[in-house]
Amino acid sequence: MYRIVHDEEVVSQIAALPVDSLDAFAELCATLSVAPWNGEPLNPDNPDGAVRCWVFMWPTGSGQAIFMIDERDRAVHILRLQWLA
Repeated sequence: MYRIVHDEEVVSQIAALPVDSLDAFAELCATLSVAPWNGEPLNPDNPDGAVRCWVFMWPTGSGQAIFMIDERDRAVHILRLQWLA
């Protein structure tokens, strides 16, 4: 399993997520803890790159998480959250 890491900026982005998206975000974190390499590479020219993105959906919108996989420490660092309502 991978440990999920949030920096201060991401913590504030999580706090700003719509309430109805929190379950979807929690499911995303659970998925990333076991299968982060299933995310899409952020740079299509580097398909094996450790920086990836994942779109998550909820009933009234969608969001995107950009994250970096650190194999050495078995950690997923969430770098940015974006959402559309």
